[in-house]
Amino acid sequence: SKVKITSIHVNIQRKIRIFCWFYSLCVTLCVFGTSRVRKDKRQL
Repeated sequence: SKVKITSIHVNIQRKIRIFCWFYSLCVTLCVFGTSRVRKDKRQL
């Protein structure tokens, strides 16, 4: 039962890591997208 608990904990940590990476990627894309839109508006 002890091994099962640790494996579940590792699985949760992996999911949190993937979620954090995905979230940071989305934030980066959003910041990059908004800055790009502002540049396009300036050109117009």
